Amino acid sequence: MNEKTFFSEEGDWKIDGIYFEGNEKSLIAEGSISVAKQSDVTKITLMINYHKEEKKLKEIVHQVIQTKNSHGFKLESNHSDIGNVIGHILITDDNHIVIFESQDKAYTGSEYFKKINDDFYKNRGIIYKGKEQYSSWSFELRRNK
Repeated sequence: MNEKTFFSEEGDWKIDGIYFEGNEKSLIAEGSISVAKQSDVTKITLMINYHKEEKKLKEIVHQVIQTKNSHGFKLESNHSDIGNVIGHILITDDNHIVIFESQDKAYTGSEYFKKINDDFYKNRGIIYKGKEQYSSWSFELRRNK
């Protein structure tokens, strides 16, 4: 894949947005994402704070591996709340669509990245535990310059 995408180009990003717990309580979220290439694997490290009575820091590390299909990637992740996650990323035009599930199949989810320009993405996502909503989010990602 020759086109620049969030998943294929190294960089550091700032995150701002809203995170919703399963009970629909909204929390202000802010943090950072670091994207680093290592051979044919891209390592994405997400550090995010959710503001409530105290700050709650989450760290999520994704391993993104380009598949033979030039439009997609394989996702392997260690999520601080739901454990090991596997999934796929499909890139079409300016859209990045991610579908995933936890290794134990207790959690499923999807997220969507809309490329506004090379330095700005909008991200929306949801995670389910069984049939119940576990969390959802609405983030903006801006590349640090």
